[in-house]
This record gives sequence, C-alpha cells and structure tokens, in this order.
Amino acid sequence: MRLEMTAVLSEYGDSVDTRLVPNDTWDEYGITWNNQPPIEDKVLGSWSMGEFSRSDKLCVNDHELLIAPVQEALASDKLISFQLDSTGSDSWYYSREWDDVTQRPQLVVEYAEEL
Repeated sequence: MRLEMTAVLSEYGDSVDTRLVPNDTWDEYGITWNNQPPIEDKVLGSWSMGEFSRSDKLCVNDHELLIAPVQEALASDKLISFQLDSTGSDSWYYSREWDDVTQRPQLVVEYAEEL
C-alpha cells in the first residue's frame, strides 16, 4: 500500500508527514480553514522533499502504518482522508483534476494471496 503524490514545487527541502483525518464526511467545496475536521496526532509515514525545488517529483509514502486505516475504510464506507503536513517547508501537488492522469494523487492498494 502506498500514497503517491507528484510535487510541482517545494521550498526548504523538509519532510512531509501523513496523518489520518478520521471524519471523512467533509465536502470538498464546503471545507474552509474554520470548519476543517480534526486530525489525528499519529504520523502514518512521510516522504522527504530533499533538495527538490522546481521540477516534478514523485513522492511516495509506503509505510506499514497506512495499512490498518485503509483496511478499516474499505470495510466500512470506502472513504479515507489524509492530511499532508510539513513544519518546515511549503510544497505544492497536482490535484485530481490535473490533465496528466499519471501525475494525479493516488492511493495504491495491492493485494497478495495468503500462502
């Protein structure tokens, strides 16, 4: 399992943490800074922006801590929300509306048969 985002731009080269947003009933067009849902404190992995600045970079979080919340979402309403956060840098990512589908954000879930 991995979360993939293509970064367009980053400043300061810090790491970007992934946190779970347990309430996924928010609406993309109705959410604001003032009504944002609470975020869990636990970090579910991260990626480093390194020395990257102004060219596309595929950012991947494949930490095992992503597995349990994704499995819970798949067993219930099939929705999951994450917050990406970096305390020391700014980074910009392509959205789901981006023309190049290979650069849109993805949650990749792979299944393996049990032996």
